[in-house]
Amino acid sequence: MLRLDRSFEDIIQQLEKVRRRFPDDVDFTDFEEKVKDGIIQVFPIRDDSVMVGQIHGDTVRILAAAGRLRDILDYLPIFCDWYLHNGCVLATLGGRRGWSRFLIDMGWQYGDYDGELVKDLTR
Repeated sequence: MLRLDRSFEDIIQQLEKVRRRFPDDVDFTDFEEKVKDGIIQVFPIRDDSVMVGQIHGDTVRILAAAGRLRDILDYLPIFCDWYLHNGCVLATLGGRRGWSRFLIDMGWQYGDYDGELVKDLTR
C-alpha cells in the first residue's frame, strides 16, 4: 500500500491540491528540508494519495492528506500505528467538518477547536 518509488515531485503535486484548497493551513516553506531532517513525515499511498504528519511531543498532527478518500481511510490505521510505535499517544487533525462523517466510527472525537478531530492512539 505504501509507494516508496514515487518521486518527490509527484508527492508535491498531490500536496499542492491541499495547499490550493487550504492556503493558510499547509506550510510548504522548506518542505523538502523538513522531510530530509525528519521534522515532517511523508507517507505516499498507492498511486496518487499521500499523507503528511508532524510530531509535537507525544502528539502527531496530520498536516495534510491528498488523493483518494478510500486509500487515505484504509491507510489511516497504519499511519496512526506507525506514530504510536514512535512515541505518540494522540493524533490530531484540523479540517472540514465533513471528515467527522468518516472518522468518528474509526475512534476519532471532536477536539477543543472548531474543526479539530483527535484520536487516542493507545486505544
